[in-house]
Amino acid sequence: MFLDSEEGVVPRKKIRIRSYSEDIHNQYNSLLEMKTSSVEGRFKTSIKNPNIEKILSKGFFDSSYGICKPRVRVTYLRSYYQIYGIRLTIDQDIKYSKINTLGRSIYMNTDSDIIIELKANRKVPIEYLLRKFPFERVRFSKYCRAINSCICTT
Repeated sequence: MFLDSEEGVVPRKKIRIRSYSEDIHNQYNSLLEMKTSSVEGRFKTSIKNPNIEKILSKGFFDSSYGICKPRVRVTYLRSYYQIYGIRLTIDQDIKYSKINTLGRSIYMNTDSDIIIELKANRKVPIEYLLRKFPFERVRFSKYCRAINSCICTT
């Protein structure tokens, strides 16, 4: 998945456990998400309350990638805003951790960047977004940065 994401291959997929709790083991406050990027667009599906302990110890089977086990954990503070009818998310204090099979952090790195993401309806013209938000567009994947900082450098 990492190599597909780095190279921009389509279709590709990212599988993640999204937790709204500091305790990743709290399955009742978690989702298992599959984000697919394809020629047709980007899609996300999720499973509520997955068996976190099983995924951490045995992995999750994906028909394209086989058995997938969590390798990194990404945490950040997210703020939500709306302006000009466009939703904005701002992510800061981004931390990347390499995790072991028990889901425990064994290495951590902090990202100094602050990420602003625009979220608009598909009907909103790109010209409108560029006019209202005249900033440089940069590809940013917290997942790829986590792998690069925690796995590739340790």
